[in-house]
Amino acid sequence: MKENELIALPPEIKLLSNLCVLNVCHNHIASLPTEISQLVWLRQLFLDNNKFLEFPTILGSLEKLETLSLSGNGLKRLPEMMANMKNLMVLDLNSNQFSIFPNIVCYLTKLIKLSVSKNLISSLPKEIKQALYINRNKIMAINVNISHMKYLKVLEFSGNAIKGIPIEIKNCNQIRKMDLSFNKIQDFPVGLCALSFLEYLNLNGNDLSEIPLDLSFSRQLIHLELSQNNLSFFSDYICRLFNLDYLNLSKNKISQVPPSISNMTSLRVLILNGNNFEIFPKELCTLENLQILDLSENQIQYVPSEIRNLQAIQNLDFSSNRFGSFPIELCHLSTLKELQLCQKNGSKVKKNFSPHQEKKYLSLYFQQ
Repeated sequence: MKENELIALPPEIKLLSNLCVLNVCHNHIASLPTEISQLVWLRQLFLDNNKFLEFPTILGSLEKLETLSLSGNGLKRLPEMMANMKNLMVLDLNSNQFSIFPNIVCYLTKLIKLSVSKNLISSLPKEIKQALYINRNKIMAINVNISHMKYLKVLEFSGNAIKGIPIEIKNCNQIRKMDLSFNKIQDFPVGLCALSFLEYLNLNGNDLSEIPLDLSFSRQLIHLELSQNNLSFFSDYICRLFNLDYLNLSKNKISQVPPSISNMTSLRVLILNGNNFEIFPKELCTLENLQILDLSENQIQYVPSEIRNLQAIQNLDFSSNRFGSFPIELCHLSTLKELQLCQKNGSKVKKNFSPHQEKKYLSLYFQQ
C-alpha cells in the first residue's frame, strides 16, 4: 500500500485480522483509525514519509509489534504510553523534528536498534542500552555517562560536531561497530582501543594528524576508515592490526608505506587514493591476499615489476596519475578483472600491449 496517495486507512483494515506486516510508506496519512488496534498479530509497521505530527497512541494496543518505522514525519516527542510497547525491538525515528532525546525509549527493554538520525538532538541520556544511530544531529560532546551504556553494540554519531570522545567509553565493552565520521575530532579517541570486541571503526572526515600506539592493540579490528583526515604518514601502528580486512586512508597526505605492511596478511581492500604518492610503493607488493587496490589521484608514473607478486588482485585503480603508457607489468596479473587508468590533465595512456596480453575478462577504463 506504499506510494498510493492515501490520506487515511479505512476502518475496514480490521478485517485483515491475521496481518503481520503493514507498509504504508510514502503516502499522506496523518492519523490512524482506532480499528487498527484489532490487528493483534501485527509485528511490523512502516509509516515512513507520511504526515504524522503526533505519535499515534493507538499503536500502544499492538502488543506484538516488534518493528515500528516512522521516519520522515514531523514528530517532536513521544508519549508516555509508549513504554507499554514491551515487544518493540526496532524503532526508526529518523528525519523528524526531535530536539530532545525521547527518553521514554529507554524503558523499551527489548529494543535492540534505535535510529534517530537527521533530527535536532544535542544531548543523550545515560539510560540507553540499545544500538544507537544518531547521525546528522547537533551533538557537540559525548557525556562521560556513556560509560553506563554497557550493553551497546553499535554507536553511530556521523555528521555531528563532536570534538572528542571521553576515555570512559572504554567501559562500553560490548561495542562492535563505531561510526564517528565527519565530526571535529583532532585527537584519536584512545578509549576506543580498549574495546575488545570492536570490529568496525569509521573516523573519516575528522582532523586527525597522528595515530597512537594504543591502536596497535586493537587486534580484533576488521574494518578501519581514516579517509579525509590530516595524516601525513602511514603509521606502523596500523600495520600491527593483523586481522584488518579493509583499510581506507584516502585523501590524506601520505607519500610512503612502511615495510611492516607485510604483516597485514588478512588485508583484502586498501584505499589510498588522493594522497601524495609519486612512486608506486613497492611495499604493497608483499600483500599476497590483496584483492582491491585504489591508488587513484596520486602522482605515480610507473609500476615496478614486483607488482606481479599481488597474486590475488582483482581490481586496480590507477586513474588520475601520471602514466604515459600502459604499465606492461600489469599483464602478469592473472587474477586482474578490472583496471582503471584514466590520467590527469587530458593526457592519454598509450595502449602499448598486444591483443594476447589483454585479459579475456579484464575491463579496461581509458580516457578517450
